[in-house]
Amino acid sequence: PYVALGEYTYGFSHRFAVGVLYGYTPIVLGYGLRIKAILAEPSRDLRILLKMPLIYYPHTKNLGGDPWILAWPTLSIEGRFHSGSRIWTGIGVIAASCVDALFENKKGVDDDKIMSNYWNTIQFGYSQPLSNRLSWSIEIAPVLKGLKLAGEEWIAGPPLVMTLGTSYSF
Repeated sequence: PYVALGEYTYGFSHRFAVGVLYGYTPIVLGYGLRIKAILAEPSRDLRILLKMPLIYYPHTKNLGGDPWILAWPTLSIEGRFHSGSRIWTGIGVIAASCVDALFENKKGVDDDKIMSNYWNTIQFGYSQPLSNRLSWSIEIAPVLKGLKLAGEEWIAGPPLVMTLGTSYSF
């Protein structure tokens, strides 16, 4: 799990934004992008979102030392209250692969080092504004393999992704 993750996001419009990510864990760094798009906004207080971080891990000590790529596209529905707080729920897929498995496909050579897998998630989140520009949020996403919690094949500790964050708008 990340100890810290920083993101700078630029909104190209009210409906589309791209962020640059940098994350630190005790054993590996990660760099990447996060794409955010509003797919539909049936009302002022309800919207359907697509979000996807794409993270590159240049060197993973606990996964054979190979570079890895992780993508986590999610689709969620979000409601906003008059207070400005938001709640959401959604589904997603986490896909992770070492770079060799994606680009070189060396069947029969170093098979134990070429790995990739995917897991499904469900997300539940809440955010609350602290001021006109500052807010905090929490999101909890159990990681599943089908309908069961992910097991030993999950690459990141307990099968749960929990995000605590603050956001500041310029």
